[in-house]
Amino acid sequence: MRAEAHYVDDLSERSVGPVIRMISTHAIQADHALSRAELEPLIRSIAAHGILQPLLVRGDGPPYSTVAGRNRLEAARLVGLTTVPCVILPIEGAQAEALADADNLRCGVLTAEPDGRLTSDVDGFRQTLRRHMSTIQTAMTLSMGDDAVTRQVGFDLAHTHSYRAAWMVDAQQLVEHVPVRGNGSVAVVIDQVRKALAPELRLGGVTLHVTFADGVASESVDERMLGVGLTGAIVALLPVVDLGDRPAIQIRAARLQSSTTVEVSCSNASISKDWVRRLFDESWTDRPGGWQALLGAAAVKAAAERLGGEVALVVPPHGGVALKMRISRPTA
Repeated sequence: MRAEAHYVDDLSERSVGPVIRMISTHAIQADHALSRAELEPLIRSIAAHGILQPLLVRGDGPPYSTVAGRNRLEAARLVGLTTVPCVILPIEGAQAEALADADNLRCGVLTAEPDGRLTSDVDGFRQTLRRHMSTIQTAMTLSMGDDAVTRQVGFDLAHTHSYRAAWMVDAQQLVEHVPVRGNGSVAVVIDQVRKALAPELRLGGVTLHVTFADGVASESVDERMLGVGLTGAIVALLPVVDLGDRPAIQIRAARLQSSTTVEVSCSNASISKDWVRRLFDESWTDRPGGWQALLGAAAVKAAAERLGGEVALVVPPHGGVALKMRISRPTA
């Protein structure tokens, strides 16, 4: 979760903000982080630039408990740092779990049975939706706290999980061929998705860039269908976005002779051959991002097809990954 630095910067400009303390890496307890191989981009970033975003910790310590930043902590230890910047939050266990949930969304924590298998589609939908509802309740409590950082994270978490829950319902309907319709323009749809995902991306420290080619912004399109598919593409890609320096997602819209393309890409992604081969395989439940990433891939595919086109997975030779939706343009 990369929310802390953004909040600290914003609050510092108003001369209201928490104190950032340098704390020994040995004085912070953390749950299991990613493997060294998965942490490699973050290790390189910290070795080159240091830790750009403070960790969120809690407790009267030492020792302190990590709320968010366990991967940064482990990478810092592997680099050889002895201290890391931290924001100490005065919160309890349930509130800490809600704050850490942004990390889970970003890193793709799976909803699994005790034997390690993911739940069925119906159970996965219900359990994930219940998790969103529970987090919204805790987030609202955080938003009424005394600490400015905690309040802002609470507001962003509430928005993030509200939008994710609503998107899940629409995405499931889209995949099941239930009508999901509403007229709009390409620019309006992309702007709506950008605003809706802004809190989640801010929590994850991911920047979103949008580019329109000439003439495409005013193109007419089924607003809800494209919105659900576009969100699905981002949900499917987020778990493979590198944890390194300045992660970003790009949305590019272009107009072709008889169709419109909307491409969602990331230049700094860590993808496996399995991920490339099985992205749209609905039986691949133990993918990065788990059940929601599976639903995201299914939603972008269904949206493109329902809009008279198709979706393609593109792996550029210079690295990164892109999901390109081609949709038919309505005839006059």
